[in-house]
Amino acid sequence: MTRKKELDDLATMCLQCADGDASSLSNHLASCPVCVEYSEKAESFNITLEVLEVMAAKPEKQRREFLETRFQRYFSQPDEVRKVAALRSIMDAMDELPEKERLAILETRTRILVSLPTDKRKMLLRSMKTIYSDWAPSLREAEWNALHTVTSDFPFFKRAIVRSMHKNILNWK
Repeated sequence: MTRKKELDDLATMCLQCADGDASSLSNHLASCPVCVEYSEKAESFNITLEVLEVMAAKPEKQRREFLETRFQRYFSQPDEVRKVAALRSIMDAMDELPEKERLAILETRTRILVSLPTDKRKMLLRSMKTIYSDWAPSLREAEWNALHTVTSDFPFFKRAIVRSMHKNILNWK
């Protein structure tokens, strides 16, 4: 399940919870412990989205530094569950970006991916595959199409390799 879908589900559950409360929705959101937790998750997602929007507008060098820092945080996680969670926040938020910004972040992420040593690249691809498996087919198709766009200026053979890597983890035919 993508973060956006999870937030939509949480909003629906919170609305059902609030409908059973006599106070206003604002008061309920401030006082119900479950809804407060849902609200905090939504705010965290929104912050990630805003940071990505700002970073997408920055020059390639700054986007690269930002994403490399996030990837280092990813690599420092002690287990696969935490690694996936660290990466999921970025990947799910990217889907909410306008196309131009999403392509800028995806291009930088792809350039970093191909520059990683094999063990780190495989680790990252494994986590990406886990995340992609939760995405709806339409999201995976959009990612595939975006990847074609951002790799169009890669040398022919490198482009073919990158697309093949992603074809495998996107479970694309």
